[in-house]
Amino acid sequence: MSKKIVIVDDNAAHNAVMLSLFQEAGYTDVCIAQTGTEGLEMIDAESPELIILDTLLPDTTGFDVCKEVREKRITPEPKIIIMTGFIDAVDVMKARQMGADDYVVKTSDFSYLLDVVKKLIG
Repeated sequence: MSKKIVIVDDNAAHNAVMLSLFQEAGYTDVCIAQTGTEGLEMIDAESPELIILDTLLPDTTGFDVCKEVREKRITPEPKIIIMTGFIDAVDVMKARQMGADDYVVKTSDFSYLLDVVKKLIG
């Protein structure tokens, strides 16, 4: 698959698992950033079809990165998944308000995330 994915998450272990999972599923064009600033630069440079954002980043939040991406009015508009380690209905609403396409709870099993990725970008 030639779908480009940018992951913005500061957890190296989670990134390694996601990268492996996506590559096994045929998503071979995956870039990883560990800060919001790095993520925004990568998004500008790579024009991904999908962005996966952790809620808590060292320099900002995934919500803020999502909002900034949506305000840039990138065409074609990338799909955005906000991912968190916490189940919080307020965060789900906030993710939608910032323009996220989906909200996923981070667990040790990333298969649900892969299902959402397939749903959003094929």
